[in-house]
Amino acid sequence: MTNSVVLLVSCGKRKSDTLCKAKDMYNSFRFQQLKTIAESYGFKWYIMSAKYGLLSPETVIEPYDLSLGSCSLEYKQKWAKNVVDNLKVYNKDTLFIVLADAEYSKYVTPLLIDNGYQVSSPFLNKDETIVSDYVQTSKNISEAIEFYKCIFELAESTGGIRLFNECTGKMYWPERGVYFFVDFGEKSLISNNFPRIVRVGTHAVSAGSKSTLWHRLKTHKGTATGGGNHRGSIFRLHVGNAIIKKEGLVCDTWGVGQNASKEIREKETTLEHFVSEYIGQLGVIVLDVNDLPSSASARSFIEKNSIALLSSINSSFNFSTSNWLGNYSPRREIIDSCLWNINYINANYDNSFLKVFQKYSNETIETYKIYKK
Repeated sequence: MTNSVVLLVSCGKRKSDTLCKAKDMYNSFRFQQLKTIAESYGFKWYIMSAKYGLLSPETVIEPYDLSLGSCSLEYKQKWAKNVVDNLKVYNKDTLFIVLADAEYSKYVTPLLIDNGYQVSSPFLNKDETIVSDYVQTSKNISEAIEFYKCIFELAESTGGIRLFNECTGKMYWPERGVYFFVDFGEKSLISNNFPRIVRVGTHAVSAGSKSTLWHRLKTHKGTATGGGNHRGSIFRLHVGNAIIKKEGLVCDTWGVGQNASKEIREKETTLEHFVSEYIGQLGVIVLDVNDLPSSASARSFIEKNSIALLSSINSSFNFSTSNWLGNYSPRREIIDSCLWNINYINANYDNSFLKVFQKYSNETIETYKIYKK
């Protein structure tokens, strides 16, 4: 998987007193932390210097005594333009993550956005930023990268991403598991060659439940003729509401009640077809987690933490395009999280779930190999 992420790191006040590479010039604890973060990702990264503008870490510079905060507004504006002009060598798929305090972020971020780039400035609205904030943000990004690598490997090793419209019950489906829907029109900005995950789900989390993974997916997919029942699928309900808003449709009965008469269902047929058409063009990846139905199951643990990690409320990398249907949802949670999920989008995730996910991913891959023989 290739990436399209560039990190922009602010310089520090404490400096070396000799000629040296930019990455060795700044001695503050905060800068050393950011340097470690940037180098650990393997992404391209730059230093934003109050005097020199945009610096490659390998550029040799002389010591200086200048802070951006002490400069005039005119200097700051010219400085920011110079920084952004030097970044225009990157295409518009690039995600710039600005690991810098507000003094740097507030001048560079708007210009990057005006030039059509995706930008994450997690500290833009913070007057003071402590090192732990930088470290936590870096952990989120690092763990999301690891998660997407696991998803990519899982998909590649189990026959690829399945187009949901072509899925049938005769295909390989674990009895129980976790599913991940991806939208081919959306790109994961931490993995430019892989579509963005837009929904995570599971099933049978109540003790004694007998539902299977395919049964749950089939409810989302709808009928063979293109219809469906949104009262049995919260995913279909959310998609339908977004379509109603986007297209200016009127369907007063949509989502009303747990059951509906034949007459009401017939009036909802056209909208159900629209929902099936949208969901059908998504891709699906499944993880085999065949444990007992329980709210404390590994499936529930993986679902909750995957959503929490991917939610754009908690992340600095998960962006939707302006064309994503979820942007028309009447539910603010869907718009803000960039996911077709409501639950767990504000939760703190337990990063130990990545090891649990990897364990079940390896088992799924081995099971699939046996299935294909």
